[in-house]
Amino acid sequence: VVPPGKGPAVAIACLRRAVKKDDVRGADGAIQALKLMRKLANSNSAASLLNLAQRSLHQFDAIHVIACLHRLAVLKATLSPQLARSATVATLCEKLQTMLHRGLVDSTGVAQSAWVAATLDMHVPALRCMIAELVALASARAQEMSPQGLATTGWALAVLELDSCRAGPFTKRLQIEALKRLQSFSAQDLSFTAWSLASLAALDHPVQAAIASAAIPALDLFAPKGLSNL
Repeated sequence: VVPPGKGPAVAIACLRRAVKKDDVRGADGAIQALKLMRKLANSNSAASLLNLAQRSLHQFDAIHVIACLHRLAVLKATLSPQLARSATVATLCEKLQTMLHRGLVDSTGVAQSAWVAATLDMHVPALRCMIAELVALASARAQEMSPQGLATTGWALAVLELDSCRAGPFTKRLQIEALKRLQSFSAQDLSFTAWSLASLAALDHPVQAAIASAAIPALDLFAPKGLSNL
């Protein structure tokens, strides 16, 4: 599954804009944050990434925490059980949970966090502790999310096998936003949305019909697996 927003690349772009705006960290602070982000993005193993994180946690804001966990998910093949249970990973999960609870994560970060939780679920069970905060903020940020962000968040909650009660606040918003913006959804977005709503027992007939209508003109753009999800 393609991660939403390409993770660190989007975070680096955000920090570049912050440097240009001379944000609250000051230009020097923003430049240092950008350099740290590049180091996270260039880490080529879970061990080197977590070593960098351990040394730099005091500098991490929400963008760094999400980018670090996103990179860890990309590098999950190199993540040993011992590293997955490390204090650094636990601290990153705790920081993300707190930031989600305080509403310090934007719509792109919420979708990335959902993707991380689903991708690392079997490796980092500690991420399960933030699911309630993730669903609550995803519901609040749904109107701001891109179609890819909406679809990916829905996909992630379905992969995590949440019950309809826990996922309900977001799936309701997903249905509302999908009905309003289906013409902007890609073939993959349509496929993810249909599959996730069905998996979460939240696919109402009007939404199902609307997705089918939007998918028919674009059938040649769907991968075989995507078609099977409709």
